[in-house]
Amino acid sequence: MHAEIITIGSELLLGGRPETNSLFLVNELARLGIQIKWKTVVGDEEKDITEVLKRALQRSDLVMTTGGLGSTLDDLTKKVVAKVTRRRLVLKEDLLQDLQDRFQKRRHLPIGLLGKTSPLEKMPKSYERQALLPSQAQVLKNPVGTASGFVLECGGHYLVVLPGVPHEMRRIFADSVRGILQKLVRGSRPFVLQVIRTFGLTEVKVGEATKDLVEPSAGQKLGLVAGSTGVDIYIMTRMGSAAKTGDSIEGLKETLRKRFGEAIYSEEGRDMEEVVGLALKKRGLQLAIAESCTGGLIGHRLTNIPGSSAYLERGVICYSDLSKIEMLQVPAEIIARYGAVSSQVAIALAEGVRKISKTDLGLGVTGIAGPGGDTPTKAVGLVHMALAYSEGTRQESFQFSGDRVGLKLFFSQAGLDLIRRHLLQS
Repeated sequence: MHAEIITIGSELLLGGRPETNSLFLVNELARLGIQIKWKTVVGDEEKDITEVLKRALQRSDLVMTTGGLGSTLDDLTKKVVAKVTRRRLVLKEDLLQDLQDRFQKRRHLPIGLLGKTSPLEKMPKSYERQALLPSQAQVLKNPVGTASGFVLECGGHYLVVLPGVPHEMRRIFADSVRGILQKLVRGSRPFVLQVIRTFGLTEVKVGEATKDLVEPSAGQKLGLVAGSTGVDIYIMTRMGSAAKTGDSIEGLKETLRKRFGEAIYSEEGRDMEEVVGLALKKRGLQLAIAESCTGGLIGHRLTNIPGSSAYLERGVICYSDLSKIEMLQVPAEIIARYGAVSSQVAIALAEGVRKISKTDLGLGVTGIAGPGGDTPTKAVGLVHMALAYSEGTRQESFQFSGDRVGLKLFFSQAGLDLIRRHLLQS
């Protein structure tokens, strides 16, 4: 099954707002073994949406759209879908009633600083258009928003239409769409996707080390994606018998283990923070973090994982020299002698945060995220980090390149990876 994703919204073409819906859908479809062949971003112009949708339905087995399902005049997706598929828009009474019920529950909304309330007596007329769907469409209920999605079958092609608000789209996918797609691919020979994640290796090195592993004739594909979290290796294998497919994938993974060793941090596509969190939890260890240049990003990533309170005791953002001295007892003479961005200060941060928090591990990170702040001997992208534990302190330094946001992500990934490798070796 070949799929195509269309994201709709003029705001996505203006810059300043990342388009994340298609990234989510690509990952989810790949896990189901559905190949994505095209992605398109189109603005809120009826003729442009019409052109893109017609072309997609001609060449793709599955078309998924996000956006354009709201109640404003530029929300045109349903109108275009009805026109392209030659169906009329019909009012779904149950959806209309559901919308009205939601507004009734919100009758008294607090407004202003004085806590006054404003009764919301009647649902705006414009919201009624959200209860209009093309005839014969299967409704995809939206429990976290007002715009429902829907599914249509059009001459052997399937069209899934979802709202553009990311958390609404993801919820509908999880509740309804995933199950529908699983039924569609059942009985076919889908692809199985494996994502092997590495850190500390260049894309060139990974590419050189993997170029001999996959032969297209064997029904396998291998791709690389490099970024601030490392190099990801995507292995796509056409499904045969369960045993044969499993042996093929496991053989490739074993070869990658031998070639890359500890640089592989996940064989299941997990993020570094989840891998580290699971390792800490399994060992029953507590971690405290002292962050300077990352500004709390490491703690933020760890606390994105449910249950992180089991292993993360605290995180301290010690951006200024004074905060390092007062909060974490870093000797002022060390900062004066070596500078705030130094291996010595990283060690002092790690040992200081471990001491005051009484944890098993203490991580300290200090660096230069730029674009300014560099010196003749310390360039932008330099980071020092240290991990303190009962037997001593492990220190490492790295030189990365990139912009400020990218460097902070590099730094946070390297800090988490330092913890991971320590746990593997201890």
